[in-house]
Amino acid sequence: VGDTVRVRDNEKEEWKKGTVTDMRGDKPVVKLQGQSRGFTWTYVESGAGNDGKSDSPPKFEPGDTVRVRDNGGEDWKEGTVTEVRLGKPVVKLQGQSRAFTWNFFELVKKGSSGSTATGSSSGKISIGDKLRVRDNEREDWKTGTVTDMRGDKPVVKLEGQSRGFTWTFFEPVGGGSSGEKKSSSSSKIDIGDKVRVRD
Repeated sequence: VGDTVRVRDNEKEEWKKGTVTDMRGDKPVVKLQGQSRGFTWTYVESGAGNDGKSDSPPKFEPGDTVRVRDNGGEDWKEGTVTEVRLGKPVVKLQGQSRAFTWNFFELVKKGSSGSTATGSSSGKISIGDKLRVRDNEREDWKTGTVTDMRGDKPVVKLEGQSRGFTWTFFEPVGGGSSGEKKSSSSSKIDIGDKVRVRD
């Protein structure tokens, strides 16, 4: 309650700015600027979005770090976007196994996986590349090979596994060997090398 948000009832409407005055169930009641009463709305987003482009909400991508909560009385929780559903990020909290959508969400920082996948800093990832991957920041890195691309996300098959999967975090091998326990004197890993992974 008291948060500034932007609201609309359908995707053709422009976003309107208002303030949360109450909660009705799990839906915030939002009073628009200049109005005397508050209402619930189909679409509610944190008002931190850029006002210059009110018709296009901030774009989220898998791997982005966001903070979320379901109502104005809750503390913000930090998590990672696993997918985007109808413009809303599906967010997995740290330490949780499942991801959910939330009433309020704000971008904390763009995911490193997004910049790697688009090839903005290093070359584009392609099939056959060696990557190190993990699903959250508490996991150890695992090394595998790109077997396919799903959109702009690589499908990585770990050594000794029969299937490949997409991962929240991925980066080329050698982009931070300090994270690998007991790495040998030469940190470069070639195809056919034995590596250690754990779940």
